[in-house]
Amino acid sequence: MPRRIAKTVGDRDRPTTNDANGTWYLNEVYRGLVDAGWPESPTDPYLSQVRFLLQDSTNAYDESQYNYSIAYTSPSGPTTAYAKVGTTSYRNDGDDIRITGVPRIWTSNFTIEMYVRLTQTLSGSIELFSAEYQDGLVQQRFFISSAGALQHRTVSTGALTWAVDTWYHVAVTRHGTAVRLFRDGVLLTTANPAYEWLQTGATTLLGQTNTGTIYFDAVRFTLGTARYTTSFTPKTTPF
Repeated sequence: MPRRIAKTVGDRDRPTTNDANGTWYLNEVYRGLVDAGWPESPTDPYLSQVRFLLQDSTNAYDESQYNYSIAYTSPSGPTTAYAKVGTTSYRNDGDDIRITGVPRIWTSNFTIEMYVRLTQTLSGSIELFSAEYQDGLVQQRFFISSAGALQHRTVSTGALTWAVDTWYHVAVTRHGTAVRLFRDGVLLTTANPAYEWLQTGATTLLGQTNTGTIYFDAVRFTLGTARYTTSFTPKTTPF
């Protein structure tokens, strides 16, 4: 019989941040996650807020606790040809990698971040992490414009240079009403836009583009926290 060391919530046991050693039944682990009692990663205090994580996996699965569905058509998908974090990155050959079920943002703080690598000169926009239009609501859109600007909807850095075969870390955060854009950890712009956010259940596109083959790595969406509000050093090892 597995050993259980737990606190009680109603008639259910769950692990807690102070008492989670031992062997646990799956339903107890589930309750620990749902009740936010499962211990956080010692290297990521916001682990429970991670709503999507794609990194260093030859099977291309969402490593967050939500395990959202990821669909793609070969030759798009995982590859070991290039990698920034670990040994595997994610190739997109022009259409998109589609993620189903990523939750709405609305007024929450958030962080979207990833590494991106172009294989040819920019010739069209690149949808980094963008939700399809749904139910008459304005879509979530984080992208590189055809002019080279890093943008989140109407918040823009202005034109940037994107060298071929070079990894760039890109990130957008929202803290309160302030939206910030970063490249390679450098804060490039801050604005306070008034627009709506991602609708529940909208399909999220990773990498839809007309700019040849694009590679992505360490794609992470955190809902509830702006991880970066000033310039920072991007992580180069798996989260």
